[in-house]
Order: sequence, then structure tokens, then C-alpha cells
Amino acid sequence: MSPENRNLSSIDNITDPEIAGCPVENDTFPSVLGIDLAVPEIEAVATVLTLLCVIVVTIVGNVLVILSVFTYKPLRTVQNFFIVSLAVADLMVAVLVLPFNVAYSVLGRWVFGIGVCKMWLTSDVLCCTASILNLCAIALDRYWAITDPINYALKRTLRRVLFMIFVVWVLSALISSPPLLGWNDWPEVFHERTPCKLTEEQGYVIYSSLGSFFIPLLIMGTTKVQTFRVDQFIEEKQRISLSKERRAARTLGIIMGVFVVCWLPFFLMYVILPFCVLCCPTDKFKNFITWLGYINSAINPVIYTIFNMDFRKAFKKLLRIRK
Repeated sequence: MSPENRNLSSIDNITDPEIAGCPVENDTFPSVLGIDLAVPEIEAVATVLTLLCVIVVTIVGNVLVILSVFTYKPLRTVQNFFIVSLAVADLMVAVLVLPFNVAYSVLGRWVFGIGVCKMWLTSDVLCCTASILNLCAIALDRYWAITDPINYALKRTLRRVLFMIFVVWVLSALISSPPLLGWNDWPEVFHERTPCKLTEEQGYVIYSSLGSFFIPLLIMGTTKVQTFRVDQFIEEKQRISLSKERRAARTLGIIMGVFVVCWLPFFLMYVILPFCVLCCPTDKFKNFITWLGYINSAINPVIYTIFNMDFRKAFKKLLRIRK
């Protein structure tokens, strides 16, 4: 296996062993199908089955979320269109990104060609960024609903919500598209031994990580702290009238906590490695950190099921579960 043939995963492919001086993981393992694998066959089977379970849970969970909002009357509210947009982004992660990552993780080489590689990388950044920015939009919506309930109740129109969702997806496109427009170091000659990876250019790493994670994280953290402060001074009557918004805010708080646990390790790695030529994490470690971020797309529907009674009822109705 050549130095380029490493088990690299989409947006975490940010170091070149020849440049960084990292040891190259060049072992290959045969399989009963006659295909060389990057890991032993038993480990490859276990990896594929585990990751396929993540994909299935992500697809089923987010489809249930979308159907619940459109079919269950108590959930058919303007603000829940943010949740639909989030579920669409997470669903796109499962359909457009994860299947290719499963193959890349066990094969250790990209066999789909340069065109699919570019589509995959762009879809990866687009969908993951949209998922994160949708969480940011939900946090802002909950913040305004609790801190300015009377005025915001008038402002929270379908047109306003759809415009915010439109902005989320436009920003996601602006963050994910520069490599397609030339901000990349993709080789002119591409074959299956060539790593399928985003540019290692430090400027793009800073640009994309700020837009995709660190600025949204700052906004979400700030709104959560301010919401908590306002909540301490709400009078009892107003507290009762805002009980639904406060429960939604608590659920959002849990979602944000899980979001940080899932994505912070990846973005720290993503930012640090281009500036640290002596940092050489193993491929297995990088794959684990990357999939930890992807798993966030599967966890969100589970959180709704556990902490939101309306979603729980809607899921039971869709699945025809009766007491």
C-alpha cells in the first residue's frame, strides 16, 4: 500500500503522512470476497454491521420526526418547521454521506472516482453544517420565545421561519462549496490509491470550522445562558403560560449538550492537525472521532422520543403502538 493509501474519512482527512512525517499505516488484509481490506475481516464485518445500524436508526428516526410534524396535529406548529429542517439535514447525512464512509473506512481506499469524491465531500460538509446551523436557529427561536414572548408570538410567522431556514441552508452552501470552486488541492490525476479528502489549506480549515461549529456553538451557548437568566426572574403566571416553551427549551438544552459531546472532539482535531505536523492520530482514532459526530444525527430523534411527550405520542401513532 502506497503512502497515500490510508484509511481516511471525508472531512477529517487533513494531514498527509509524507508532509507531516507521520508513520504510514500500510497493512492490508485479504477477505473471502478477494477484496483487500484496511482492517482484519472480522473487524471489518463488525464495523460494517455497527455503522449500518447507525445509518438505519438515523433514517428511521428522522423520517418519523418529519412525518410526526406533518401528521400529528399538536406538532403542526410554525416553530416545528425548524425541527423538520434539522431532520432533513440529518436524513441527508445518513443517505448521502454515511454509506460512502462505511466503504472507505473498511477498504482504506477510495474506489468511486473523483466525481463522486467531490460530491461526497461537499455533501458531507453541507449536511453536517446544515444540521449544526439548524440547531443554532432552534436555539435562537427558543431564546426569543422566552425572553420576548408577547412580541415574538406576533413575529414568529411561517414566512419568518421559512426565511430563517433558507438562510441556514444558504450559509451551509457557502461554507461547503469553496472547494468545488477552486479552494482545494485535489490532484490532477486521481485513482483509487489517491485519498479523497478536503483541502488541507489552513485558511479554509479556519473558515469552515468557524462557520460550521465554533460561531454556532458560541451563539447557542450565549442564548442558553441568557434564557436561563431570564427564566429565573419570570413571574409564576408567566412561567405557567410559557411552560410549553420552557419544556422545549429544556429539550433543546439536552440536544445541545449531546451536540457538543459529539462534535467538539472532531472540530478540535480538524483545526489542530493542519497546524501540528507532529500530531499523528491513528486512522482508527480519526474514524471514531468522525463517526462520533455523525452519530449526533441519529441521537436527536431519540431525544425527542424520551423528552417530548407530543413526539412520543406521534411516534407511537405512526408505529401503531398501543398500551
